[in-house]
Parts: sequence; structure tokens; C-alpha cells
Amino acid sequence: MVDKYLSVEFITSDFIPAHLFIVYNVAPTGIGIIAKEGSAALKSLKAGRIMEAKFTLSEVRGEFENCKVEIRHITKDDKGRFKGHYLIGLSILEA
Repeated sequence: MVDKYLSVEFITSDFIPAHLFIVYNVAPTGIGIIAKEGSAALKSLKAGRIMEAKFTLSEVRGEFENCKVEIRHITKDDKGRFKGHYLIGLSILEA
């Protein structure tokens, strides 16, 4: 699924100005995004929260897909590839 999307933007008034996240393959069973420690976006992202999101498709330039997603987890990376960032796992509920 991670190959289907390039980026995601959450559709909510919490994100003004909007934050665009690159989609990463951070887990074998889902998709994820990365947020730098101290990012203002982290204030609105909470595990279990369900949000509307706009995903940019990788196959067709300029095309996007609106989905409902659940934030499954927010995990701080202290040692790995994304040290100093939070790994945020997403589950797509509706496309």
C-alpha cells in the first residue's frame, strides 16, 4: 500500500497552516509518516484519533484520494534511521 501514496495531508482545522507528510514504509503491515520532535503537528496527532486525510497518489501526477484514517501509534525513534523524529503509524479505514 505504501507504494500507492507519495504524501498525506490531514483535512482538519487543527492543521492550519496545513502540514504535508511524506508516506514511508516504517512497518511491514501499514503505512506511516514521520514528524520531527518539536513539530507543531504533533500537538494534533494522537493515537486512536480518526481523521480525514488527502493522499497524493504516486501513479498519477497531481491526483489524490480522500480517505478516513486512524492514527494507530506514535513512537519516538531514539536510535534508528529517524532519530529525533516520531514514527506515526496510520490505518486506512475508508477510501
